[in-house]
Amino acid sequence: MEFWKFIKDTKIYLKLSMPLVDSVISDSLELECETERESPFTKFLFREFLQAIVFLAVYIYSDQVKRENGSFVSKCLSGLLHDHVLPLDLDSNSGYSHSHPTNKQYIERCWKIYLTLSKRSSHQFTLRDTLFVLKDLRLLSGSYPHLDVNSVINNIMLTTNENMSVDEALYLDIPINFYDFFNILCGCALVIKHSSRPLTTSTAN
Repeated sequence: MEFWKFIKDTKIYLKLSMPLVDSVISDSLELECETERESPFTKFLFREFLQAIVFLAVYIYSDQVKRENGSFVSKCLSGLLHDHVLPLDLDSNSGYSHSHPTNKQYIERCWKIYLTLSKRSSHQFTLRDTLFVLKDLRLLSGSYPHLDVNSVINNIMLTTNENMSVDEALYLDIPINFYDFFNILCGCALVIKHSSRPLTTSTAN
């Protein structure tokens, strides 16, 4: 989970979608399948983390760096570090704290839901599937006045890509991974938490 948070915090995802990041690093990580790479409980060795970063650097900067004197990979890595890692504000507390014990419980439950839904689908999990999940949970039924499709779309824009336009957010077939899915649910939970309207008996159940 921390690896995907690193991808978000460094804004590497602005150049590559999260599923594309997974595709790029698939050859660098010694994991058998996509589910293992995406799982919030998979542990990355430090060498695997470095390999993944190098693969991403080469993929992103290969068109901008000249292949000469054997310094191609190092220049790609320098570009990624300079543009994304070094500007990172380590004092900021961006996103949600996934290490909190309570959040770990929710992560485990959401992961089971995500796996179940992904196995049922014949395609990669998308934003459209996420909206269907929220609808099935009756979160968009009007019980929460500040949680509607528009607020969810705004949440999607902030969660998946802060530079995403409204038109892009409305394209609901954009593939997402578990990290995006969980953070969208967290965003909706925050909206509900700050909603002034109390829960009804039906929704509380």
